[in-house]
Amino acid sequence: MKGGWNLLPFWSKGLLVGEGVLFGLWFTFSFFVAPPLRQTRFRFDLRERELEVESGIWTMQRRLIPYARIQHVDLHQGPVARLYGLSEVVVVTAAGHTSIPALPTAEAERLRDWIAEKAGISDVP
Repeated sequence: MKGGWNLLPFWSKGLLVGEGVLFGLWFTFSFFVAPPLRQTRFRFDLRERELEVESGIWTMQRRLIPYARIQHVDLHQGPVARLYGLSEVVVVTAAGHTSIPALPTAEAERLRDWIAEKAGISDVP
């Protein structure tokens, strides 16, 4: 009895190799190329009346969030970010949420408090 690889038609072997190559390219892009590119293409600006956030790899998305529309400001920290001392500031409005990722935790806390103050959100226990 021959091995399983020899039982496949010749064209399906090419498909398997092609799928493996495509998966390898996707994996390389998703984990090694996209994150640094996404980080260099991300910026935020704290203006007098609004928060501006720009992000994107191929197409840039620009969001202007008036402080008066902000309902809640939160701090998120996953297990990997915790290892590196990083946090994410999440700004919530009625229309959805926007995040400012990969900030040092102390800076993220100051930013969260500053945005909450500008938005008129009080810290009620």
